[in-house]
Amino acid sequence: FGGLSKVPRTPNGETHRGGPGFYEHREVSFVGRPCHLHDLDSHLERLQSWGFNALRLLVTWEAVEHAGPGEYDDAYLSYIRAVCVRAGDLGFTVLIDPHQDCWS
Repeated sequence: FGGLSKVPRTPNGETHRGGPGFYEHREVSFVGRPCHLHDLDSHLERLQSWGFNALRLLVTWEAVEHAGPGEYDDAYLSYIRAVCVRAGDLGFTVLIDPHQDCWS
């Protein structure tokens, strides 16, 4: 659904902008990746107009537990739930695709 799902929104982690260093991971937020909720319908409607009815939603572990082991980002998890609910309301099947690209 969006390549920007892998980088924080706050501070802006877009790599072409010289985003935060990896060492600053505890104070980031991925809420709003891949898009803000107020923009979600326009993106989903565009995908529908192209004939899509399934959504692969990439979720990185860094987004869920960036503050440290066992410290979950409840705001991000609520955001992901809202994306899934809205996509479902519009008839999409959602596959949450968990990634652990940087941490092991």
